[in-house]
Amino acid sequence: MSLPIQIRKTFREAWPDSLRELAIPAGSIELSRSEVELLGRWQPRLRTIIPEAGPDSWRTAESQLRQRIQAAIDESGSSVFPRIGYCSWKRSIKNMLPCRDANEVMATIATPDDRIERGLLTAYQSCEPVWLHLVQWRDMQLYQEIRAFVEKRSVVGACTYHEPVDRPIERSRAIWIRKLMTTFLNHLVSRLHLDSVVVDLVIGAEGTIEVLELNPFSELTDAARFRWREGFDQTIRFANLKLDLLP
Repeated sequence: MSLPIQIRKTFREAWPDSLRELAIPAGSIELSRSEVELLGRWQPRLRTIIPEAGPDSWRTAESQLRQRIQAAIDESGSSVFPRIGYCSWKRSIKNMLPCRDANEVMATIATPDDRIERGLLTAYQSCEPVWLHLVQWRDMQLYQEIRAFVEKRSVVGACTYHEPVDRPIERSRAIWIRKLMTTFLNHLVSRLHLDSVVVDLVIGAEGTIEVLELNPFSELTDAARFRWREGFDQTIRFANLKLDLLP
């Protein structure tokens, strides 16, 4: 069974060019069937359903994928973190990222990960394409990742995603972020190909904002500082502060 179309539309490979222009740049590789099977061999459950092949076949697939990854990194001129359309390798994040070359990417994507396995398994069984995205790395503080909630083409809420409660940002910085967000989100909504979606953003130290990823507007997605059952109230929420989205 394939994933619902509304989920697949959040994958980076489904984004329109107008949205990509607002996103963190990435080198994207459509994986061959043998490359998908290679990734699957590193996932415990998926490994059991992949047809057997000789060691030479796997070595060839790994060598080809390594070369394609290195070419994409060389073109970007930046460290990267890898993800497929469905998700990234969360379990590898602390030890393997940022990835500076193909060897570090391969070490990351060879790590077993439950969410990666679900995404690969669904795509493999339904013969849908799988894309490997090498997203440029951004050094950032925890408060610089913002989750915005768009419902019926209206921004209904936003919040910091990882800002620690015991180290909240000061009010002046929160107001600065709110000002940046107000301008950017009005621009973003017109470029979205989905009427309702959750958008993860990265705010740069100099005031730039880039799209990191899209998530379904549903309880499948973590509501962060909101609660799905309670709804959204047109505010931007921080660890110890709540402001109206529109000043």
